[in-house]
Amino acid sequence: MMYGIFYNETAGGGSNADKAHRVELLMQQAGRATETITVAKKDQVVATLRRKLHHLDDLIVIGGDGTLNAAISAMTEEQLAIPLGIIPGGTINNFATRWGLPEDVDEAVQVILAGRKIRVGIGETQTHRAIVSSLTFGNLADISNDVRQKDKQRLGKLVYLKTALQQVGRHHSYQVQITMDHHKPRRYNTWFAMLTTTADVGGHRYTDPTPNRFHFSILHNIHLKQVVPYLYFAWTGRLDHSKSITYATPRQVLLVGKSTETITTHIDGDRGPELPLKLQFLPRFLPLYVPINNE
Repeated sequence: MMYGIFYNETAGGGSNADKAHRVELLMQQAGRATETITVAKKDQVVATLRRKLHHLDDLIVIGGDGTLNAAISAMTEEQLAIPLGIIPGGTINNFATRWGLPEDVDEAVQVILAGRKIRVGIGETQTHRAIVSSLTFGNLADISNDVRQKDKQRLGKLVYLKTALQQVGRHHSYQVQITMDHHKPRRYNTWFAMLTTTADVGGHRYTDPTPNRFHFSILHNIHLKQVVPYLYFAWTGRLDHSKSITYATPRQVLLVGKSTETITTHIDGDRGPELPLKLQFLPRFLPLYVPINNE
């Protein structure tokens, strides 16, 4: 068997290269053949992995949700899902956290060598870009772009709350027409929308788990006197506990912007495509190495 070891040269501050060398050593000590794959230019990652997939039996990805997105997008574009092992190494590791994957490199490799796999669902756009953990759009989705890294380190969650208050002051939402499965389209004055592939975000379970479907929460119709759920999300990352939330578990979603502004999405922490956008859930698409005691 041939195991590919993929990492992004531009991510992880150089630490992912060290992790890749460690993974290669541990796998070879266990008698596994490996091929290290890395790409300097971000726009060439998916194309490179698409070519490599057909010559690999398994793929080990070192990085966070953004790097995982590139790897799994290669699989969705090729319609070829090979077993995936994850060595968490990014800023955002929602997917790895959800499935209980260890952050320690040696422990993560042992999970792969133990060989236990489950099949998990992910999402994709109409262009076959993967949605590994989440897709967001709306007012709050842009907060991270307005927050400087040094402020994140100095103020932590307070900087998100501060930025959210500034956004509320602008009192701005997007009108979006949303069609879920075969239901009639509905228009929402959307402040924030979050679509996830599991009921967990950042290690927190924000709603009841529903297998083989998206979890879609829409924060809408917020006025200056109704900002509590808005600020609650900015502080906790949770979208339940509010009448201002529309929640659904669709398998297909069509998003059409009805505002004059361009509405841009964010997928797995990175900038995504603009609306209109068609999304579908792919149940049990991905064979994933998980710990023996994982649910």
